[in-house]
Amino acid sequence: MPIYGMMISGADMPICFKLVACSMKLINGEDGEAVESYDAVLDFFKKAEKPVRAGDVVEATGLEKKEVSKIMTQLKKEFMIVSPKSCMWEIRKEG
Repeated sequence: MPIYGMMISGADMPICFKLVACSMKLINGEDGEAVESYDAVLDFFKKAEKPVRAGDVVEATGLEKKEVSKIMTQLKKEFMIVSPKSCMWEIRKEG
């Protein structure tokens, strides 16, 4: 369900803002489980010393492959992880 914004001062027409439902679910979580999974995957990437495959994340976190895939997609959209080479992922370095 989209959430709409308000009028921007001086604008001739209303401006709409949408929040993506899946992002809200991932951030808020049904019972905190989605947030814990997201944090577990993000922590794994922060601690990894080298680029890793999605399968490494599944193995290390104990989460299902489908769930890890969704979380990694979210992390990519947020520019938190990057791919230095095909099928390998690492936390984005600052700078």
